[in-house]
Parts: sequence; structure tokens; C-alpha cells
Amino acid sequence: EKFGDEYSNRCPKEKEKERVMKIMESRGFPGAFASWDCKHFNWKNCSIRLTGQHKGHADGGKKTLIMEAITDPDTYLWYIHFGEPGSLNNINILGKSSIIGSIMDGSFNAKVWEYNINGRMRDWLYFLADGI
Repeated sequence: EKFGDEYSNRCPKEKEKERVMKIMESRGFPGAFASWDCKHFNWKNCSIRLTGQHKGHADGGKKTLIMEAITDPDTYLWYIHFGEPGSLNNINILGKSSIIGSIMDGSFNAKVWEYNINGRMRDWLYFLADGI
């Protein structure tokens, strides 16, 4: 196994989390860990039998596949999933996401040192997200 546990689709180790969060804090986002987004990719050769579930809600209803990814400031992909049908929106994707399950069951440790945002102390990391 060439890449093993050191690459994507894993939870960060404490030292890695600390390094990334220090970068994010220096950029004005204390407590942020990474960016989380979904991207629709056109599927030109979508078969007719899959057209309904892959018809996207944007771009004139083109057939799309969705990639969900979490990446840090160094563009390291901590989590990536590709292949959900284009008929889903970002909220549906998050609802199905295995990373949400990992956060909920505690296997992705989202607890961090305390930081201050708008006068309130927090101790859970967060992700930057666009349009969710």
C-alpha cells in the first residue's frame, strides 16, 4: 500500500490540526480548520437511464456528478468524495457525508483549544463553507 493512512480521507493528527489552525488564525479565521465545498462536474456521457437522478439543479439542468472536498490552506485534501448525483444540493450532500458521521460519532475529533470569536469562547473547530 503506497499511500497508507498519510493521505486523504482521514482525520488530522493533533499536530497537523494545530499547524493548520495556526495558519487559519494568522489569516483572520481563529478556530477554522479548512474549506469545505461541493463542486458539480458536467457528465457529458451520462447514460439515459441515469439522466433523471443526475440532472443538476443549476446550469440549465445539465447532467452532473458532485465532488465533496475538505482542503486546508496548503491545498491538502483531507477528505474527498466524488460521484453523488447532480440532483442533490449541497445540504443533501452534507446530510449524506461520512465526515459528518465521523464528527458525530467522535472518530473525527473536532475539539480544539479555546479561541475567541466576537467575545465568545469556543472550543470546537469549524470549516469555511460557501453557499451552504
